[in-house]
Parts: sequence; structure tokens; C-alpha cells
Amino acid sequence: MNRIPRFILPLAAISAAMFLSGCLPLFKTQKDVYDTEESHPITVEPDSTSISVPVSDKLARLEPQSDRDVRAFIAVYKARGHGPFTVARPVGSSNEKSARHVSDDILRLAAEIGVDPVDIMPQTYKVAGGEPSAPILLSFTRYVAATGPCVDWSHNYASTSRNTEMPNFGCSTQNNIAAMLEDPHDLIAPRGMGPADAERRTVVFDKYRKGQTTVTERKDSEKSDVAKVGGGE
Repeated sequence: MNRIPRFILPLAAISAAMFLSGCLPLFKTQKDVYDTEESHPITVEPDSTSISVPVSDKLARLEPQSDRDVRAFIAVYKARGHGPFTVARPVGSSNEKSARHVSDDILRLAAEIGVDPVDIMPQTYKVAGGEPSAPILLSFTRYVAATGPCVDWSHNYASTSRNTEMPNFGCSTQNNIAAMLEDPHDLIAPRGMGPADAERRTVVFDKYRKGQTTVTERKDSEKSDVAKVGGGE
């Protein structure tokens, strides 16, 4: 019986390993492993945002355009704001009296829209020289998410012999995630739970006490026959 030479077996094992490895390079090192969150991290930083509300020394109320601007600004605060909602009116200006009335209108409007009164912070700032048109300043802190620009083209994209990812790999995805976040603060800490729906809870409890089903009933138009959808009889 012919015996297989001993040096043939190691060569066969090496050949099998190369075959199973496919296109993976044999010299890929640990530092070649690419992590987009590490290479293109999303940073979240606090940012102060503000608007100026013009105040006329002859009109002691919030004008229609300013009313729309303030409402939109409050909506952004409710969605992404953190900390106090500051309303600063001028003191020492010729429109100081009008500014006080307009400031009161803004404070009432913020409370009506749903800003917690605890978070509303009225302030004043001094104006020198009797400035006739000193504005009311609204401000709050929000968080902004960003990552670096995708500008690293240092590698030759035509040469992929090492089968490693390029420096820009995942960069655009990280930028898109940062842009789509409603509130970037969610990456720092989760939001608190919102209030329960007291009206719906009362309805369910009332049905439970009466022995009725608490499952939401569906109309016939909302029901579907799985057999018909699947094409069965």
C-alpha cells in the first residue's frame, strides 16, 4: 500500500484553509477592523438659541408676525428645549412700558401652549441711552448633534487588495443619523415618561368593572380574512 508523503498533508490543510477563507486577505490585522461609531462619532453639545421680538414704543401688544414667530419658537422649545425658557425685556429704553406689556403677553402665551410655568424665566436687561426699539429676547438651551465632514480621500479607492474599508466608510450614514434626530439629547439620556392618558384609562376601568371586554373593537371594514389575502379558499 502506497503511503502519502508527510509533507503533502500540511499543504492540503493550508490549501483548504485558503479555499474556505474566500476573498478575505490572510494579512488583515486587528487595526483593520472598522467601527463607524469610533471613526465617525456623533458628538452632542449644548447650544443656546434665541430670537429677538421687536417692540414698538407706541404699540403695547404682540404684533401678528411676532405672534407667529413666538409660537414657532415655543414649539421648538417644547420639542428640543432643555432648562428654562427665558423671556428678557429691556429696562431703561423709551419702549420699556410697551416691552413690559408685550413680555406679559409672551409669558401668558407660553403657558397657554403648554410650557411648564416652572420652566418660564422672566428677566430684564439694561439698555443705555433710552434706546427707542430695544427688543425682547427669548432664549433656551438645546442640544445639537454633529459629526465630522466626509473629506478623507487619502486612500486609493481603486486599490482594494487588502479588502479593508475606506476612511469615509459610514461617514454619510453617521451624518444622516445626526441630522434626523428630533432631540439629540436622547443620545445622552433617555426622555422621561409622559403623562398617562387619564380619559382612556377611565374608559377601560369602567368597562372592566362592568364585566365588559376592554379590547378595542374593530369595524367590519377594518377586518381582513387571512385566507382570502393569501389566495386560499
